[in-house]
Amino acid sequence: MNIMHIVQGFPPKAYGGTEMVAYNLALYQVKRHNVSVFTRIEDFSKENDMIEEYNIGNIHVKGMINNFPQKNILKNQRLINRAAEKYLEQFINEKKPDIVIVEHTIGLSVNLLSIIHSKNIPILYIITDWWLICPRIQLFNKNNQLCTGPGILKCGSCFSHPFSWKRNRLTLLAFFIFRNILIKNRLKPVKRFVVGSEYIKQSYLKTGIIPAEKIDVIPFGIDTSFVESFKRKPHNSLRFGYVGTILPHKGLHILIPAFNRFKSKDVTLSLYGNDRVSPEYTNYLKSLAKHPNIKFMGPFKEGYLSEVLSNIDVLVLPSIGHESFGLVIREAHAVGIPVIIPKFGALLEAIEDGKGGLFFNIGDVDDLFSKMKSLVVEPKLLDKISSSIPRVKSFKEYGEEIDKVIETIIRE
Repeated sequence: MNIMHIVQGFPPKAYGGTEMVAYNLALYQVKRHNVSVFTRIEDFSKENDMIEEYNIGNIHVKGMINNFPQKNILKNQRLINRAAEKYLEQFINEKKPDIVIVEHTIGLSVNLLSIIHSKNIPILYIITDWWLICPRIQLFNKNNQLCTGPGILKCGSCFSHPFSWKRNRLTLLAFFIFRNILIKNRLKPVKRFVVGSEYIKQSYLKTGIIPAEKIDVIPFGIDTSFVESFKRKPHNSLRFGYVGTILPHKGLHILIPAFNRFKSKDVTLSLYGNDRVSPEYTNYLKSLAKHPNIKFMGPFKEGYLSEVLSNIDVLVLPSIGHESFGLVIREAHAVGIPVIIPKFGALLEAIEDGKGGLFFNIGDVDDLFSKMKSLVVEPKLLDKISSSIPRVKSFKEYGEEIDKVIETIIRE
């Protein structure tokens, strides 16, 4: 079978949750199928709309440069990109896919779905975030607050920068009405949608953009190959850690003040993630860090996850935003590391409280510190939650489940 993926980034040019879902699925599929990938590449040393092609083993990747040169949301190429449409049509004619799996179209073009449909090729759409209903992707507004869901007035006001909301109200309202109608229309030909959690499924169903009978909840698996090289390092202190993006919706401004309350120096907090994504936020976090054992470790290279996790006893995810799944929780669980996570969103589906981890009230510094402290003063509690970690699904298992969805689509 010829399978094509469409995704907004792909290794080794880009790494992220969505990118790794597409990458791992492609690696699984290429063992038995012909697999190609159409993607966006960010490279400021090259001109926009240039094509770059490369291979990862037998996976043929065709990438188009899009550095988002237009900052104006009404003109930039996040939603519609004519060059991407032209290149995809050429790529489809070359590869002749039997099915196209779409993971993301931001920076490419939502119109790619129409092109695929026009050639009578079935589409499977794997949804990993809220971009289809939220231009900010995570339903987290410009004031760094949770959004309960899209609305024309809410979205227009939220995305008004760098415009004046008062002066451009009608233009912005028209844009978001157009965006919503366009996306809903382009999604109609999609045969099946797959999401990683019941939470993100329900948030999409509330909008009416996707019919319930088309959505399957299939929790993601993880690449467990790093487990073989994992080796816990000897230490005397209890080591808390964070692994992820350094951005406001991840809630590190909740975690750092909580950790500051420890009087003991027998605890450490290591923060792993790209601290250059938002220098302003990173500087703010560093100004909050008062405890001497808070360390900003920066980003780490692909393939070094086992090394990173070997320095962590308890993973803390202090997110104050919507989470669609929580891959890093499963990666920590795969090597026996328990977690402390907010009692909110899809993270509620990751553990049972006291089994594999502890919940705390979202955004609550006091409660987060209480949960962290309980593991310091009660070693038996740490042993209990560590010994009750749920089984982690491998990406091979996830791939097999996707195989069944594809078989159903092809038979229809």
